[in-house]
Amino acid sequence: MPVRPYLQARVEDHYRAVRALPAAWAAEEGDRIAGKAVLVKPNCVSARREAASAQVRAALEVLAQLRPKRLLLGEGSGEDTPHLGCLSWAETFGAEVLDLNADERVRREIHDAQGHPIPVRVARTALEIFRVPSALPKTHDYVIVTLGIRDLVRGAIPKPDRPEVHQEHPAMNRDLALLARELAPQLA
Repeated sequence: MPVRPYLQARVEDHYRAVRALPAAWAAEEGDRIAGKAVLVKPNCVSARREAASAQVRAALEVLAQLRPKRLLLGEGSGEDTPHLGCLSWAETFGAEVLDLNADERVRREIHDAQGHPIPVRVARTALEIFRVPSALPKTHDYVIVTLGIRDLVRGAIPKPDRPEVHQEHPAMNRDLALLARELAPQLA
């Protein structure tokens, strides 16, 4: 699928950038979402550093305009992030909140640094639904640029299994790519 840049102006404010998406984007991409169940996965990195976390409100607002059948906000962060407003935004835009840590789990296999198989559990809903990350593009010690793939993959794995994915550079990238076959963003 070719990449089409819909937002071409440089914008410092992530919320305004998402809101500024032209009508052409909504018209073209709206057909991909209309009538489907959609999971928005925020990236609530830190309860203390709001700038490091995604602008969930902007993503929910855009998606709500595209008329999905069901809108879910998938949360599974490692910290308590209620002040970031995720729950109130979900209510405002009619999204259901899904705790990805409590979702039904499906077993998948990744590999440790030596290439030995390791079982991990993955949230079933994340595997079966249209996925949209709201992560900010940023760097990571091992992944270099996360884009939204790492956040979706890691967020779909319950907390007890996350250390298995968070390994050193080669293993982590390989495992993210392996799991991204089923968990990659479908709209980013």
